[in-house]
Amino acid sequence: MNFSAALARGTLDAGMREQIAITVAESNLCAYCSSAHALLAEKLGLSQQEISDAMRATAAALKNDAVLKPARSIVVQRGEFSDTDIQRARAGGLTDGEILETAASVAPNIFANYVSHIARTVVDFPGGEPVRRRRTRPGDTQ
Repeated sequence: MNFSAALARGTLDAGMREQIAITVAESNLCAYCSSAHALLAEKLGLSQQEISDAMRATAAALKNDAVLKPARSIVVQRGEFSDTDIQRARAGGLTDGEILETAASVAPNIFANYVSHIARTVVDFPGGEPVRRRRTRPGDTQ
């Protein structure tokens, strides 16, 4: 919680942090976190299009897109970040500090996704609808 609070004082605003959370949750197939962060993003004033785009790790604004692409890469590539990834992020207008802040923002979201998977957390909060149906994982019961 302290780490997330520290990130809130960074350069990425609350809306961008929610977009990162959505991108990470979708990359990890975490229905609970994806739904929760979509709801939080909506409450922050993000449009349905911005939320939908974040699910696909894309954004209309070049700089936001430059944040979401590395966020997804960090998840998909298990923390590996190539020179090409860094060059793309810089070309999108990110500073080295913002690249590092993006990586730091991914970490607590991965943890939350994994805890949700282990706990098999059900989307049960008011206004929370599963954003999309989770794929069945080994060990899931139907």
